[in-house]
Amino acid sequence: MAKTCSKGHILDPSWKICPYCGESVIPDSPGGGRPTMQEGSAPALKPTVREEVAAEQERVEAQAKEEAARKTRMISEKDEDVKSLAWLIALDGPSRAATYQLLKDKTVVGSAMESDIQLGDQFVTSRHASFHFTAGKYFLTDLDSANGTFVNDKRITKKGLEDGDRVRIGETNYIFKCHIF
Repeated sequence: MAKTCSKGHILDPSWKICPYCGESVIPDSPGGGRPTMQEGSAPALKPTVREEVAAEQERVEAQAKEEAARKTRMISEKDEDVKSLAWLIALDGPSRAATYQLLKDKTVVGSAMESDIQLGDQFVTSRHASFHFTAGKYFLTDLDSANGTFVNDKRITKKGLEDGDRVRIGETNYIFKCHIF
Protein backbone atom coordinates (compact mmCIF):
# COMPACT_ATOMS: atom_id res chain seq x y z
CA MET A 1 0.00 0.00 0.00
CA ALA A 2 1.11 3.54 -0.70
CA LYS A 3 2.04 6.05 1.97
CA THR A 4 -0.54 8.88 2.43
CA CYS A 5 -1.04 12.09 4.37
CA SER A 6 -3.99 12.68 6.71
CA LYS A 7 -6.02 14.05 3.76
CA GLY A 8 -5.45 10.90 1.71
CA HIS A 9 -2.94 12.23 -0.86
CA ILE A 10 -0.65 9.48 -2.12
CA LEU A 11 2.97 10.25 -1.26
CA ASP A 12 6.43 9.07 -2.16
CA PRO A 13 7.86 6.91 0.67
CA SER A 14 10.70 9.42 1.22
CA TRP A 15 8.38 12.42 1.87
CA LYS A 16 7.78 13.58 5.46
CA ILE A 17 5.34 16.41 4.52
CA CYS A 18 2.64 16.31 1.83
CA PRO A 19 3.50 18.76 -1.01
CA TYR A 20 -0.20 19.12 -1.88
CA CYS A 21 -1.64 20.19 1.47
CA GLY A 22 1.34 20.57 3.82
CA GLU A 23 0.01 17.95 6.25
CA SER A 24 2.35 15.61 8.07
CA VAL A 25 2.70 12.09 6.83
CA ILE A 26 0.82 9.47 8.84
CA PRO A 27 3.23 6.96 10.29
CA ASP A 28 3.08 3.44 8.97
CA SER A 29 -0.10 1.78 10.04
CA PRO A 30 -1.82 -1.48 9.21
CA GLY A 31 -3.43 0.27 6.23
CA GLY A 32 -0.06 1.19 4.69
CA GLY A 33 -0.07 4.71 6.06
CA ARG A 34 -3.67 5.41 5.05
CA PRO A 35 -5.92 6.47 7.90
CA THR A 36 -8.48 3.93 8.93
CA MET A 37 -12.01 4.74 7.82
CA GLN A 38 -15.41 3.33 8.15
CA GLU A 39 -16.26 0.96 5.37
CA GLY A 40 -17.93 2.67 2.40
CA SER A 41 -16.69 6.21 3.12
CA ALA A 42 -14.29 8.00 0.78
CA PRO A 43 -11.50 10.30 1.91
CA ALA A 44 -12.11 14.04 1.55
CA LEU A 45 -9.15 15.09 -0.57
CA LYS A 46 -7.94 18.65 -0.83
CA PRO A 47 -7.49 19.58 -4.50
CA THR A 48 -3.95 19.63 -5.81
CA VAL A 49 -2.41 22.81 -7.16
CA ARG A 50 -2.89 21.47 -10.68
CA GLU A 51 -6.58 20.78 -9.98
CA GLU A 52 -7.03 24.24 -8.48
CA VAL A 53 -5.41 25.86 -11.54
CA ALA A 54 -7.60 23.79 -13.89
CA ALA A 55 -10.71 24.77 -11.91
CA GLU A 56 -9.73 28.46 -12.05
CA GLN A 57 -9.16 28.23 -15.83
CA GLU A 58 -12.59 26.64 -16.26
CA ARG A 59 -14.15 29.40 -14.15
CA VAL A 60 -12.45 32.13 -16.22
CA GLU A 61 -13.51 30.46 -19.50
CA ALA A 62 -17.10 30.12 -18.28
CA GLN A 63 -17.12 33.79 -17.25
CA ALA A 64 -15.78 34.82 -20.69
CA LYS A 65 -18.49 32.75 -22.41
CA GLU A 66 -21.14 34.31 -20.20
CA GLU A 67 -19.92 37.83 -21.04
CA ALA A 68 -19.86 36.98 -24.75
CA ALA A 69 -23.40 35.59 -24.49
CA ARG A 70 -24.58 38.89 -22.99
CA LYS A 71 -23.10 40.75 -25.97
CA THR A 72 -24.38 38.34 -28.59
CA ARG A 73 -28.05 37.55 -29.02
CA MET A 74 -29.06 34.35 -30.76
CA ILE A 75 -31.61 34.86 -33.54
CA SER A 76 -33.30 31.55 -32.69
CA GLU A 77 -32.41 27.91 -32.19
CA LYS A 78 -32.86 26.96 -35.85
CA ASP A 79 -31.54 30.24 -37.28
CA GLU A 80 -28.40 30.50 -35.13
CA ASP A 81 -26.16 30.07 -38.19
CA VAL A 82 -27.85 32.93 -40.09
CA LYS A 83 -25.54 35.90 -40.45
CA SER A 84 -26.03 39.09 -42.38
CA LEU A 85 -24.31 42.15 -43.66
CA ALA A 86 -26.40 45.19 -44.62
CA TRP A 87 -25.91 48.85 -45.38
CA LEU A 88 -27.55 51.95 -46.87
CA ILE A 89 -25.89 54.03 -49.56
CA ALA A 90 -27.11 57.62 -49.99
CA LEU A 91 -27.79 58.31 -53.67
CA ASP A 92 -28.60 62.03 -53.31
CA GLY A 93 -29.52 64.64 -50.72
CA PRO A 94 -27.36 66.22 -48.02
CA SER A 95 -25.33 63.08 -47.37
CA ARG A 96 -24.83 61.94 -50.97
CA ALA A 97 -22.49 58.91 -51.32
CA ALA A 98 -22.43 58.28 -47.56
CA THR A 99 -22.56 54.63 -46.52
CA TYR A 100 -24.26 53.52 -43.31
CA GLN A 101 -23.72 49.98 -42.06
CA LEU A 102 -26.56 48.29 -40.15
CA LEU A 103 -24.62 46.73 -37.29
CA LYS A 104 -27.41 45.75 -34.89
CA ASP A 105 -30.51 43.56 -35.08
CA LYS A 106 -32.47 46.80 -34.60
CA THR A 107 -31.06 50.05 -35.98
CA VAL A 108 -32.91 53.33 -35.41
CA VAL A 109 -32.50 56.08 -38.03
CA GLY A 110 -33.28 59.70 -37.20
CA SER A 111 -31.96 63.19 -36.51
CA ALA A 112 -31.55 62.69 -32.74
CA MET A 113 -28.11 62.17 -31.20
CA GLU A 114 -29.40 58.90 -29.66
CA SER A 115 -30.17 57.42 -33.10
CA ASP A 116 -27.97 54.55 -34.26
CA ILE A 117 -27.69 56.32 -37.63
CA GLN A 118 -27.95 60.09 -37.28
CA LEU A 119 -29.01 61.91 -40.44
CA GLY A 120 -28.56 65.66 -40.97
CA ASP A 121 -31.60 66.02 -43.23
CA GLN A 122 -34.10 68.72 -42.13
CA PHE A 123 -37.01 66.50 -43.20
CA VAL A 124 -35.98 63.58 -40.94
CA THR A 125 -37.66 63.34 -37.51
CA SER A 126 -35.71 62.51 -34.37
CA ARG A 127 -36.77 58.81 -34.48
CA HIS A 128 -37.79 58.46 -38.12
CA ALA A 129 -37.54 54.72 -38.93
CA SER A 130 -35.94 51.48 -37.81
CA PHE A 131 -34.37 48.52 -39.56
CA HIS A 132 -34.90 45.09 -37.95
CA PHE A 133 -33.19 41.82 -38.77
CA THR A 134 -35.31 38.89 -37.65
CA ALA A 135 -35.91 35.34 -38.89
CA GLY A 136 -33.25 35.78 -41.57
CA LYS A 137 -34.83 38.87 -43.16
CA TYR A 138 -34.59 42.67 -42.89
CA PHE A 139 -37.65 44.82 -42.22
CA LEU A 140 -38.05 48.61 -42.33
CA THR A 141 -40.59 50.23 -39.99
CA ASP A 142 -41.70 53.87 -40.05
CA LEU A 143 -41.76 55.25 -36.49
CA ASP A 144 -44.70 57.65 -37.08
CA SER A 145 -42.46 60.14 -38.85
CA ALA A 146 -43.92 63.43 -40.10
CA ASN A 147 -42.80 62.97 -43.73
CA GLY A 148 -43.08 59.19 -44.00
CA THR A 149 -40.73 56.40 -45.06
CA PHE A 150 -40.79 55.00 -48.58
CA VAL A 151 -39.62 51.74 -50.17
CA ASN A 152 -39.52 51.66 -53.98
CA ASP A 153 -41.58 54.91 -54.07
CA LYS A 154 -44.41 53.51 -51.90
CA ARG A 155 -45.11 54.85 -48.42
CA ILE A 156 -44.80 52.10 -45.82
CA THR A 157 -45.51 51.47 -42.17
CA LYS A 158 -43.60 48.17 -42.16
CA LYS A 159 -42.07 46.35 -45.11
CA GLY A 160 -39.72 43.42 -45.71
CA LEU A 161 -36.62 44.51 -47.62
CA GLU A 162 -34.72 42.87 -50.45
CA ASP A 163 -31.21 43.58 -51.68
CA GLY A 164 -31.35 46.56 -54.07
CA ASP A 165 -34.57 48.13 -52.71
CA ARG A 166 -34.71 51.94 -52.87
CA VAL A 167 -35.47 53.58 -49.54
CA ARG A 168 -36.40 57.25 -49.06
CA ILE A 169 -36.00 58.85 -45.65
CA GLY A 170 -36.51 62.62 -45.58
CA GLU A 171 -35.23 64.13 -48.86
CA THR A 172 -32.59 61.46 -49.38
CA ASN A 173 -32.88 58.33 -51.52
CA TYR A 174 -30.84 55.32 -50.44
CA ILE A 175 -30.17 51.95 -51.92
CA PHE A 176 -30.48 49.08 -49.44
CA LYS A 177 -27.79 46.43 -49.86
CA CYS A 178 -27.68 43.18 -47.91
CA HIS A 179 -26.06 39.81 -47.95
CA ILE A 180 -27.53 37.03 -45.82
CA PHE A 181 -25.39 33.92 -45.48
